[in-house]
Amino acid sequence: MLRLFEVFYLKGQLSAEMLIILVIILGIVFIAFTQMTKSAKEMGGAVDAKTQQLIEKSGFNPVDVKCATDEECMRYSSDWSCDTINGYCQE
Repeated sequence: MLRLFEVFYLKGQLSAEMLIILVIILGIVFIAFTQMTKSAKEMGGAVDAKTQQLIEKSGFNPVDVKCATDEECMRYSSDWSCDTINGYCQE
């Protein structure tokens, strides 16, 4: 570790080889991050679609779900809203 410190501070500059390695490492990290983000978005969409299918097949009724806001009901179906007076979802 001390040797790495000496390379950077005692010479006062980075060599061309070190800059190339740094650029390659940053490129690899950027590509990996981009791919992971893309995969996460695709998986999120697939999970949402599967959840919607299961809700539709189960005959899930909106009046079975307690809520305080519309967002809580919209997790189950975009057509549902929250009846804040009764505290249950409605279509």
